[in-house]
Amino acid sequence: MEAACALIKPNAVIYATKPGAILSEYMQKNACTRIDFTENETFTLRNAIPSAEGAIHALMSRAPVCLTGQPCLIVGYGRIGRALAQRLCGLGAWVTVAARSETARALAEGDGHEAIPLAGMAAGAFRFLLNTVPAQVVGEKALAALAKGALAIDLASPPYGIDLNAAENLGIAAWREPGLPGRYAPETAASAMLCVIEDGA
Repeated sequence: MEAACALIKPNAVIYATKPGAILSEYMQKNACTRIDFTENETFTLRNAIPSAEGAIHALMSRAPVCLTGQPCLIVGYGRIGRALAQRLCGLGAWVTVAARSETARALAEGDGHEAIPLAGMAAGAFRFLLNTVPAQVVGEKALAALAKGALAIDLASPPYGIDLNAAENLGIAAWREPGLPGRYAPETAASAMLCVIEDGA
């Protein structure tokens, strides 16, 4: 990173989501302007699409059954959760949304999905669980209620939302899928970033 910083001119505009200590110190000392992609609403909406498609791709690659007719639980109803719900419904899955916010639940219901509070996660035998909440909200109780052969994917950023240790103890296949846009659809992800850069030019 020191070598990269040496190439950056003072007062430069730097696009960085998680710059780290070295780059942060350089930016501060050299009066650089930092732009965080994740603080741009247009970018986050565009980025939700490859995140959702990538998550479904990961799910289908490991599922022994079709998504059609299967009960799916989406935890959280932000941009990615909403994109997921739309696409899973399009594939014929039965989607339930679990959200802490009453507003988020109302939005999910308005979009045609069943919506429950987080405490209701332990009441349904879901075959697939997809978490988008970056907080430990899917614990042993919710995991134990999942259907036999359930799969659970954590799409959240640290500190993540699914207790993977509890899932392992219960014999549930659960894993994390970080950085899906860049891994699943790098050209789409790069295009979303380019739009932010061009808009700010």
